[in-house]
Amino acid sequence: MTVDYALRRIALFFIAVLVGVTIVFLLTRLAPGDPIEAKVLALEAQAGNTLGNIDEIINVYRKRFQLDRPLHLQYLTYLSNVARGDLGHSLAYYPDRVSDRIMRAIPYSIGLIGVTTVLSAGLGLLFGALIVWRKSWFLLRALLPVLMVSAAVPFFLFGLVLQFAFAIHWKLLPPSHAIDFGFQIGWNFETLWQFFKHAVLPSAAIIIGGVALWGLGTRALMVNTTGEDYMLLGEAKGLRERRLFFTYAIRNILLPQTTAFSLALAAVVSGQVLVEIVFSYPGLGWHLRDAIGGSDYFVIQGITLIIIIAIAFALMVMDLIYPLIDPRISYKRT
Repeated sequence: MTVDYALRRIALFFIAVLVGVTIVFLLTRLAPGDPIEAKVLALEAQAGNTLGNIDEIINVYRKRFQLDRPLHLQYLTYLSNVARGDLGHSLAYYPDRVSDRIMRAIPYSIGLIGVTTVLSAGLGLLFGALIVWRKSWFLLRALLPVLMVSAAVPFFLFGLVLQFAFAIHWKLLPPSHAIDFGFQIGWNFETLWQFFKHAVLPSAAIIIGGVALWGLGTRALMVNTTGEDYMLLGEAKGLRERRLFFTYAIRNILLPQTTAFSLALAAVVSGQVLVEIVFSYPGLGWHLRDAIGGSDYFVIQGITLIIIIAIAFALMVMDLIYPLIDPRISYKRT
């Protein structure tokens, strides 16, 4: 890998982030609805129509959030604030800062989606490879129809089924949220138990669907790999099945799956949006849905900025380390 290529790839990272941020900025401004007006009207309803001149209050808030300025000036101001690390205040939950809301939500998304992504990828890789391997147990090879059906079902439908069965019908696990109402979080075993029992159902929904998707992808790669010349050579040399499976087969399907895994880890910050909504799990996905419903421009922009940076960064890192994973890859001109 040359220095010139690394610099161009880093420049492409910043360009991708800028383009993504610009698109999100324009889409939020073009969406119907006025968050300032909706917030003031909600406050007026709570106060019993005693706020006085509503239009004057709306104009004051517009000026406070600089929404009365031309669109291009709003855009330049936003870029300037982002460059300084200032994501602004939430329109719907003022005076909460966007950065504070994101920091409160990220641990939940990383804890739930991060762990389930690693487990799904690991189990899916193993099951997908064993389904194709000629000396696998019959029961493992019989998993293929199950994986095909599971892969066709969205994660949130698994979540609804699990929620109805284990939380509503049998009442074995809590149906929603990350902790019980009124529970005080602390550094103790009870807090860990609260997080664990509330995460079981959403984690199971993601793992069931995730294992199926990873397993089918791995199976497709494994079908091609088992017929390669180096596999036939290994068999002719009398190598053990374990070495053929792990060293010759698994190692050679890791490159494309590593790319998919890096993207999956990058998407952890966004959470599985619909799963978090089904279980009211307070991760970034749930906060993003809440912000979209309330036209909370700055929260939408802040969360999508984090997602865009994470995905673009993962792609950049993978492009830079590909030669370390597979020495056959070279970025030099021939």
